[in-house]
Amino acid sequence: AARSFFDVAARTLLQRAVKEDLLARVFGVEEGLQMLGLAAGSAAAPLFVSGFGSRGAFVAAGALLLVVVAATWSRIGKADAAAVAPGPELALLRSISIFAPLPEHVAEQLSWHLVPLHVAAGTMVIREGDVGDRYYIVAEGTLAVAVDTESRRELGPGTSFGEIALLRDVPRTATVTALTDCRLLALDRDVFLHAVTGSRRSASAADREIDGHLGASEN
Repeated sequence: AARSFFDVAARTLLQRAVKEDLLARVFGVEEGLQMLGLAAGSAAAPLFVSGFGSRGAFVAAGALLLVVVAATWSRIGKADAAAVAPGPELALLRSISIFAPLPEHVAEQLSWHLVPLHVAAGTMVIREGDVGDRYYIVAEGTLAVAVDTESRRELGPGTSFGEIALLRDVPRTATVTALTDCRLLALDRDVFLHAVTGSRRSASAADREIDGHLGASEN
């Protein structure tokens, strides 16, 4: 119960309540306080055992945690009320294999960086040979993928494109054109790379995704 309380209050809620440019410093303070708490607990443990016995020490420590929760509950409630909720497209982001392995707090933070784009039918979203600057998730609509002007496949809601140029640092390997009016969600290059390369499991999922796309293009 204490661990669940800590994860929600000191991880998820903290990053929702603090501005992103201050988040690293706030997490640093939080980690420092956690280390201080571990040191204080280690010093207090013999005193608890001496005063209450081994079983009583566990009960006393648990009761102390309940007191801390009760004392801070109103402040945590206020922080929760003022916190910024996850981006509305978090579920869609989570459905993409590249982002599925990300920790919840990282996925939530990433969802705030999604840029909604409304693309009219016939619009070329990316052109083969161009420099890659964004990654795209398809929220609504259908797009066509072509390599050397030859049609390869179609993309629908829940699919994504653009990761090859970003992760492999190569020009765009295909042209993607909207067949219908589409709603896309874009991530800028630096934001995408920071999230994916910061997680070994996400990076592995991205490599598998790239291998599948390149294989489909060759066929």
